Amino acid sequence: RRLAAVPVGGGTATRGYFAAEVALGMPPRAFELVVDTGSTITYVPCAGCRGHCGAHGGAEPLEPASSASAGRVECHSPTCRDVCRAAGTCSCSPLHLAPALWPTSRSCSFEQRYAEGSMAGGALLRERLLLPDGSGGEALVGCALRETGELKAQHASGILGLADSPVSVFNQLVAAGDLDADAFGLCLSGPEGRPDEAAGALLLGAEALEAARGRGSEGGEEDDDGEDNDGEAAQWTPMVSRPGHPSLYGVHLLGVGVGGEPVEEGAALAASTGMGAIVDSGTTFLYLPEDVYRGFVVSLLQQLGPDADLVRGRDREALGYSGECFRLRGEWADIDAAFPSVQLHLSKAGADGAEGAGRRG
Repeated sequence: RRLAAVPVGGGTATRGYFAAEVALGMPPRAFELVVDTGSTITYVPCAGCRGHCGAHGGAEPLEPASSASAGRVECHSPTCRDVCRAAGTCSCSPLHLAPALWPTSRSCSFEQRYAEGSMAGGALLRERLLLPDGSGGEALVGCALRETGELKAQHASGILGLADSPVSVFNQLVAAGDLDADAFGLCLSGPEGRPDEAAGALLLGAEALEAARGRGSEGGEEDDDGEDNDGEAAQWTPMVSRPGHPSLYGVHLLGVGVGGEPVEEGAALAASTGMGAIVDSGTTFLYLPEDVYRGFVVSLLQQLGPDADLVRGRDREALGYSGECFRLRGEWADIDAAFPSVQLHLSKAGADGAEGAGRRG
């Protein structure tokens, strides 16, 4: 198989992330991983991590010693030197916990840090990676020997890194010919997603993307389950490069709207000559420039429904969050009635002055 459609579960309301299941090793061992377009390295907890890694819902760690497909990456190997230089997240530094894996070897190591302060680090190894439909191949993955912060506390076992880096599993599978083209798509549902239900799909390869694009553009036809499909045709926006951060997927964010009304300060976005915005499936929040954020909050408060209250004073301090927070009086299903819709205005593919520098739309 050279294309794949991987079910995605979770959601921002239930877990704070979207996750997919992949298997590593031979015999294969399944792991639930956060689908993260902002991360380069795919990693899971490693045997021997003990108290340095989280429980992750009781999931078993990866055991390289008992996997017939596992192979170490030597510290001074060309792979460690070349791939890690491109990724910028791994090195030839000695690991104080590495003897738990290979007592006589200095392994190529990785360390990945995140904006909220958490990190994961350990050894890189070659391992067999399988997707739910049986497709996959050999890939470099991280075998974590330490986790901190949210990474250690979350239910998911690790990260499925999909950033535009040579060390991301997607680019590795493309380079090896295990996927049919250098393109992928991520379809996500609304806030009603549940941890045990499909909340979307990760589409790997051009054929999977074309199939999904065709279904979305044929409104009113039935899908494979006999349900009515009245989806709209896909819309495209150019990818833009970010100097100093070539692995991140950038887009032109031209403006923001609340309830169909443009935020006045959004003009600052359209006139900006900065680096644009990044699309990061592993980040829960929407981050805006300060002046645009202020206008966004004003517009939001003006249109807020009666079942949502702004958290103030000591209650807000107890949350430990510097931004605005709201308390919903009813059920989560009532959120659409309590909060206005938010619109993000992106440049269209082919528009003047909006040439894409990335390989994916």
